[in-house]
Amino acid sequence: MKNKTFPSLALLVSFSALLLSACGGSDGTSSTTSSTAAVPTAVSSAMADQGASGKAIANAWFGLLAAAGGKADVVKPYLDPAFQVQRNSGERFLASNYSPSDVHKFTLSNIVVTAPTPGIRVVRYGASTPGAKTTDKSPARSAAVAPRLSVFRWDQKLGHWVIVSHANFASPLDAECDHTPAKETEEQVPTSAQDVATGEALVNEWRDISTGKLKKAVLDPKDQIQLASGAGWPNPGAAVSQIKWSPAKNYQPEDIAITRNGDLLVATYSAVVKGLKIGGKTEAETSSPRLITYRLNDQNQWKLIALANFDPPKDLPKGVKCPSGNAG
Repeated sequence: MKNKTFPSLALLVSFSALLLSACGGSDGTSSTTSSTAAVPTAVSSAMADQGASGKAIANAWFGLLAAAGGKADVVKPYLDPAFQVQRNSGERFLASNYSPSDVHKFTLSNIVVTAPTPGIRVVRYGASTPGAKTTDKSPARSAAVAPRLSVFRWDQKLGHWVIVSHANFASPLDAECDHTPAKETEEQVPTSAQDVATGEALVNEWRDISTGKLKKAVLDPKDQIQLASGAGWPNPGAAVSQIKWSPAKNYQPEDIAITRNGDLLVATYSAVVKGLKIGGKTEAETSSPRLITYRLNDQNQWKLIALANFDPPKDLPKGVKCPSGNAG
């Protein structure tokens, strides 16, 4: 299947930026450096710190991708077996076929971290990676800030943090201006039939909740939600931190991919949703990706800890104009 040619975001961090992050510096981190084949000591040290903050781990992950220079073998030791990355184009990768983006510099901002358990970090943030490319043929990424949502897990056996899921959005303006349907790429997913059935049941359950057919509390108290518009929850410091939404009229998930490792399960899929309102805005009725990450809690209940919804808003905000060549 042919994907849309959206650029994708990858990440970079220098030694000084990593050390600043690990010590609890400012919310934003900016750096430039050249890619190398080896993982920098500052990166591996931060990933090996079990008590590291979500901010420090995210910066270390960026440093790892920078060192990889687009080479998958450098990052593979840091991918959870359940790993999935979802891009706004519909392009997705598993641990077995992940293709890192090629990035030369980055800036992180508005970092929000939650910890459903001491060994899990859910990190939501904005990232700017001017010049980043997903493939040799993809357009270079602009300097615009785009949302990201990542889930990390501490792997006791490996002795370092691994990434479980990663949602890679376009900038909010690009998302609002481009309503081209995105269909998921198709991968061979090495997941057991039982785990696939569990994951698909969770996806369909979320569909029923989204359409108002089912009322059930499935969100983990430490969950995070990220939308293509740039809005996200929780929203520290906001007068209203709870998400406001109205049920969709119709919602059908397609091209579902399920991965699982122990108590974490990741699902990616595409869906056309009609009539859904989130945060007071009606979502566009076009096929868009989703990425959801669940944790099996101590009561043997699956709870959603991260939700990435790539639906663009149906209408542009007042006064916003699309760049030349983009449809509104």
